[in-house]
Amino acid sequence: MPRLVITDTSFYQGYVNHAMMHAAGADATIVRSGSANKFSLLPYTDFRFHETAASAVLEMASSAYWYLRLGGNLVEQMRYFADLWKTHPFHFEPVLDVEEALYPNGYVIPPGIAQANLKIAVDELERLTGHWAILYSRTSFFKPYIGYAPWMSNHKLWIARYVFKEHRDDVLAQCQQMEPGALPQPWEKTEGTDQDDLWWGWQCSADENRLGAKYGVESHAIDLSLAKTGKDIFYANLIRPFTPKPDEGEPEPMIPDPVVFYRVINDGQRTYINIRDNHDVNASDRGNVPVETVFPAFAEWKIAKRFNGKPEHWVLTRHPANDLAGWVAVEWNGWQLCEQIK
Repeated sequence: MPRLVITDTSFYQGYVNHAMMHAAGADATIVRSGSANKFSLLPYTDFRFHETAASAVLEMASSAYWYLRLGGNLVEQMRYFADLWKTHPFHFEPVLDVEEALYPNGYVIPPGIAQANLKIAVDELERLTGHWAILYSRTSFFKPYIGYAPWMSNHKLWIARYVFKEHRDDVLAQCQQMEPGALPQPWEKTEGTDQDDLWWGWQCSADENRLGAKYGVESHAIDLSLAKTGKDIFYANLIRPFTPKPDEGEPEPMIPDPVVFYRVINDGQRTYINIRDNHDVNASDRGNVPVETVFPAFAEWKIAKRFNGKPEHWVLTRHPANDLAGWVAVEWNGWQLCEQIK
């Protein structure tokens, strides 16, 4: 069975059309959620992360990754990432991009400290999400800068190694017949052979492939990976089942289970509420949800005090009538706008 195709995107890709990406042959994707500032180590969210993530989870099996700064502020980075990851109904484990071992002053972090800092990060992320992170790295980085420890066997490995530096239209077909080569321990089971290696994903093509447009992104190229397994096994091992959208012409939308439903309250003062691309009244308005509309909620975001010191409650939805996806306010500025249907 052919290995499943995985894409990963960040702000470099600009706007992402996940329907086109899926139609091009990708059945899984990983969205960059953010990182920490290189010098201050303060966490930040990537441009358009929420809109891209909300689109991704509706088209294919999806998760998010965090570009990890090992130079410090590890717990705050992971708390920030966990909050982003839990905002969307992702289907597989959170991913940590581990490919830099520098302090903010530019000095290289000694391997022992880099490994200890990575352990702090993965333990905190597991505590917050209940899942061990998938680790993304290169063998040429991981071996000298991180090293080996037994706890690493808790984690799946997403390895980066590009076998072609020049453009090839059939790069994925070529890589389907190959292996990624030597891996770090503990994922390299037997030295000298690749057949028993324990990689989860292999990023085998990137800047040279000129396939951005084919996979629905604005950038010239796109990162492409293969899973170790085919689609059936990959989907069977998801931490949250993926329910595909219905084919064109089907009468009713398919709603992922479990899910809760809300109704827009008719208070006699408004005829609709807005659906936005993020959980914020200043986020882009994507359209209207009329009063009395019943809609599913796939994720929620709550805060005890926000505008005017009052609580806010938002839910991520896909409008059942027109496929419009985004965030709807359940409660805002003391107003109850939607009610949950029991």
